Amino acid sequence: MRTYTSRHAYMGRGAVRNVSPIKVMALVTSIMVIIGMVFLAVGFGVNKGHQHIKAVCTEEVNALVVDIKYDSSGLGSPVYRYDFGGKEYKTNTNTYSNHPPYDKGDTAKIMISPDDPEKIYVPTDNTAGMLSKIFMILGGSLAGIGVLVFILASAVIKSGRRQQMQNNEPWEM
Repeated sequence: MRTYTSRHAYMGRGAVRNVSPIKVMALVTSIMVIIGMVFLAVGFGVNKGHQHIKAVCTEEVNALVVDIKYDSSGLGSPVYRYDFGGKEYKTNTNTYSNHPPYDKGDTAKIMISPDDPEKIYVPTDNTAGMLSKIFMILGGSLAGIGVLVFILASAVIKSGRRQQMQNNEPWEM
């Protein structure tokens, strides 16, 4: 029976592969950085959409919250009813939260797009802004930690290599 040391990985059918710790570390940290970049991209995308809707919604109107619309996970979004240009509108935002900014029966000052009055921005609802910040913080942290771990581990491995070379020991990973 064949035994395997910790520096060998069993690959089946008797094949033994030497797996370099630096390659494993590079793979793991690369995955961390990629996932972090995806989180950053989502955060920036949500923020850009939030800023766009805020920029196009320039007309302030008084609205009545006529209902709370719930999604499949139980999060709510107020349904606003308001008049603009002699026509009545009823809509809600695409942001849902545990604690919507208004309850049914409340009145709210909301901003609408004069070009598309069903497009609204609710100044008191900071769900999208918070969501974008959370994604950007998580993404930046994950990517930063991945890079930092790679740099530190590389320094430790190089230091170990130098130490072994100074002691005339064969270098092993």
